Amino acid sequence: MNNILSNIWYLFQWLTFRRKIQFFLIVFFSVFVSLMEMVAIGSIVPFISTLLDSKSVFGNNFIFYLERTFQITEKNNLIMVLGTIFVVFSLITGICRSILIYVISYFSNVVLAEIGKAIYSQKLNEPFIEFISKSSDEIISLISAKLLQIYGVICAILLLLTSLILFISIISILLFIDLKLTLISIFVFGFLYVIIILSSRNTLLRNSKIISQNQTLMVKSLQEGVGSIRDIILDGNQKIHVNSFSKLIFERGFKVAINDFIAQSPRFILETMGITLISIYLFLFSDTESGVIGLFPILSALALGAQRIMPLMNIIYTNYTNAIANSHQLNEAILVLKDKKKYYESKIDKKFLFNNKISLDDISFRYRDNMSNVLENIDFQITKGSKIGILGKTGVGKSTLLDIIMGLLIPTSGKIYIDEKLITPENITFWRKKVTHVPQDIFLINGSILENIAFGIKNTEIDKDKAEECAKKSEIFNFIQSLPNKLNETVGERGIKLSGGQKQRIGIARALYRGCELIVLDEATNALDTRTEKKIIDSISKFENVTIIMVAHRIDTLKICDKVYKVENNKITETII
Repeated sequence: MNNILSNIWYLFQWLTFRRKIQFFLIVFFSVFVSLMEMVAIGSIVPFISTLLDSKSVFGNNFIFYLERTFQITEKNNLIMVLGTIFVVFSLITGICRSILIYVISYFSNVVLAEIGKAIYSQKLNEPFIEFISKSSDEIISLISAKLLQIYGVICAILLLLTSLILFISIISILLFIDLKLTLISIFVFGFLYVIIILSSRNTLLRNSKIISQNQTLMVKSLQEGVGSIRDIILDGNQKIHVNSFSKLIFERGFKVAINDFIAQSPRFILETMGITLISIYLFLFSDTESGVIGLFPILSALALGAQRIMPLMNIIYTNYTNAIANSHQLNEAILVLKDKKKYYESKIDKKFLFNNKISLDDISFRYRDNMSNVLENIDFQITKGSKIGILGKTGVGKSTLLDIIMGLLIPTSGKIYIDEKLITPENITFWRKKVTHVPQDIFLINGSILENIAFGIKNTEIDKDKAEECAKKSEIFNFIQSLPNKLNETVGERGIKLSGGQKQRIGIARALYRGCELIVLDEATNALDTRTEKKIIDSISKFENVTIIMVAHRIDTLKICDKVYKVENNKITETII
């Protein structure tokens, strides 16, 4: 429970000043609604007393005050005034409570959107080495499915707070009307709710953890199924994947059902007990001097109060259980929000120039402290406008070296200079803006070829002529022209409609479109036939004032390079091909 409260407190502190003001306005509005509710319930006693011509002392005093203040002489006029007070305040209460529900829902959704934006921004801006060390299933699950549960927690907290304010106000007026019955009701219902809460809390917490874990595993299962559809069809093991997903979703559904049962079931039992208490009250006091008719005004107020307070008690309990049931998801979000790291906005700095060379000075790198170095004491330079080839067996550190040069990985030791300017965390984003990367496995969005070539650019800002020119240089233009919709042809999810070679050529066109000063080709032509690769390489060899680093398995691909380096035994040495 302490962990939940600390998370809620952290979330409140995390809110912007504007959201905190809105939160307090919601609280103040709840107090206003509760005051209206008190007047509405309190006004029914004199109203019913007058209708029945009851001799209730409370009713007579209040009626006498109205008669003297408003100079009322006739009973019908008094009934009209009292009835109007009751109806008006009841209407105001009903309208205000409806507005309160909308305001709470709106506020919860806005806060949820800000949490989602903050988590996504933090994930995309965290160091590359940390990002690749985490599962994408966890990130996707947290930002998509689990945010819905977090919304439930935020909404539950607000409803819990506002309902408590209303509850206290209604109880206050009921205590004034009938102290004994109200105290008995509070004790009976309060005791039952405490018993239910204490007995179900651990179950809710356990279920919350299982639901959260299963949501992550469900996303993982779906990604694996969609990503390996060819292998699944060829192997004929659809049933295995379906059964794996089915087990997760059914277990999650069962736990959600238990939580829903715990949240909803007490309502029906306690409503029945409320009716029973009123019946007992009638039986015990029916033989008093005034009889049931004399009790009717008070019973009317108690009945109206019960009609208001029973749902409130259920709302308080239900939202408490919802907050507990989704506490694990909230805790995951809070842990991400707490894990603040300073990052620098990616932008262009005209003062950060690359005119001469890239220098790696005694670079060593390892992925974790308990691992050995992947690269060790690397020293070499890349001249601006040169074409550099990288050779090496799989797993020797070629991609790691490229990631260091591109500024994605920070060296464990050593320094990188651009034109004698040291790369630091403060200026590394400026360097990244000058680099583009074409990997072996090109990521394509489920959009048009034009959108994929100009990836990351708003549709309204895409230069179609430039995209066509880049398509020509990457030897994909003729294929595009053969398509019905030309550049507007969609490629399917992850480029499923294209061959591996076509995807790589679009990736190269994307790199050319960006117009960066350093192009890194990480086995970017390995899916191309020799003839197409030669055309692209010939085109690349004509680029002026652009530095190119190429990693390739084919020796012939690197013949255009000015220098070729070989990576082996954690070192890099210049070689001749």
